[in-house]
Amino acid sequence: MVMSNNTKYIFLSPHLDDAIFSCSDYISKLTSEGEIVLVITIFSGYPLSQQLQPSAKQFHKLCNLGKYPIEERKKEDRLACERLQCDFRHLSYYECLYRKDRNGNFLYRHIYSKLKNEDTLKNDIIKELLMHLDDKCVVYCPLSLGDHVDHVFVNSIGRALEFMRYKVIYYEDFPYVSDSSMVSYMGKTKELKMYQEELDEKHYIDRISSILCYKSQILIIWKSVEKLLNNIKELYLRNGAAYSIRFWIKK
Repeated sequence: MVMSNNTKYIFLSPHLDDAIFSCSDYISKLTSEGEIVLVITIFSGYPLSQQLQPSAKQFHKLCNLGKYPIEERKKEDRLACERLQCDFRHLSYYECLYRKDRNGNFLYRHIYSKLKNEDTLKNDIIKELLMHLDDKCVVYCPLSLGDHVDHVFVNSIGRALEFMRYKVIYYEDFPYVSDSSMVSYMGKTKELKMYQEELDEKHYIDRISSILCYKSQILIIWKSVEKLLNNIKELYLRNGAAYSIRFWIKK
C-alpha cells in the first residue's frame, strides 16, 4: 500500500452514476494505491412538493423506482462507492428536468436542451464545492460529450475552477463517448491535450462490479449487461491498450 501524499482526487459527477460509469476503473486504481478519492454528485436533490413535467414522469417510469426515485439512486451510488472504497457527497441541486426559472416555469423540456444562463445556481454550486477543495486537490470533470445539459453545466463549473487556479482534468462521459463523433470531440477539446492512464484487469473488474450497482439505469441505457460489457471493451480497444483510460488536460 503506497501512502497518500495528501493529494485529494475529486470527481465531479453531474448525476448519481456519471463519474462511476466513466472513471470507476481509474478510481479503483487510485484507491488501491491508498489515495483519497471523493465523488461529488451535483444534481442529487429531489423536489418533493412540485408537480413533475411529462419528461420527468416518463424518466421515473423507465427507472421503475416508485415514488422517490432519487433515494433509491442514492443507495445505488453509495453501494458503488463502497465497492471502490471511495468517499461520496450528494449535493442537493435539482437535475435539469426539475429546475425552474424565477417565474416557476420549467427551464428544460428535455435533457439535450441548450444550457440557459443559470448564474446564481452556478455560483452556489461553486461555493459549496470550494468547501471540499484545497490547493493540493485534483478535480476531474466531465468533458460533456453527448451534450446532456447537466454535463455541459458541470463542464462549465470545471472551467471556472480552472480559472481559479485549481488543477482540473476532464474525463470522457460514458456511455456517450461510445457514440461520439470526431466532430463533437473537436468542439470539446480545443485547448486540451489527451493522455492515457494504464490500468489492469482488477480495475476493469471493479469498474464492471461498480457499474452493476446502478440497477435502475443499466437496462434503460444498455438494454443488457452484455451490451454494457461490449461498450467497455470497445473503449479499451480504441485506447490501444488492454486496459487504459483517456483523460484531457489543459495544453
